[in-house]
Amino acid sequence: MAKENKVLVGVFGIIAVLCLLASYGAYSNTEKIQPAIVPTAEEIAALVVIPATQVYNDTAIVEKLYEEDNWESEAIELAKDDISNKDVYRFLEIEKENFDKFNYRDSEVLEYDVEDKDALVWLKLRAYFYDESVEDDIKETVYVLVTIEDGEVEDVEFDLEDDF
Repeated sequence: MAKENKVLVGVFGIIAVLCLLASYGAYSNTEKIQPAIVPTAEEIAALVVIPATQVYNDTAIVEKLYEEDNWESEAIELAKDDISNKDVYRFLEIEKENFDKFNYRDSEVLEYDVEDKDALVWLKLRAYFYDESVEDDIKETVYVLVTIEDGEVEDVEFDLEDDF
C-alpha cells in the first residue's frame, strides 16, 4: 500500500508540475494592457484653435431651421386647401350624390425651396362613397401630388397607386 501511495503522489506531482508550466506559458504569452491616458479638457483646449472666420451665429442657424419647418407646414396646408370634395369624386368618376367624404391619412413634403416658396407635396387620402354596382359603401385610397411654385398651387395629380 505504501508503494501505491508513492505512485499516486508521483502522478499527482507530475500533473501539478505540468499545470504550473502550462499556466506560466499562457500567462507569459499574454500582453499587458496599458491603461488609457485621457487628456484633460484644458489639454484639449490648448490643442484646438478656432479661427475667427469659422465662428458662427447659433441664432441664424436656428432661424433657418425654423423657416424651413414653417415652409414645409405651410406647403402642406396650401396643398390640402386646394383639394375639394369635387376634385376627389370627379377623379374617382363617382356621382356627387354617392360621394360621402374624404380625409387625409398622411402627408409629406418631398422637395422644397424656402426662398422661392416652391414645394412638391405628397398626400394620401381616404375617400368614402357608395358604389351602386356592388350596392355597398366603399373606402378608396387616393394619392395626390401637389406642385407649389411661388407660394401658389400650380398642379395637382391624382392616382390610385403611389407611383409618384
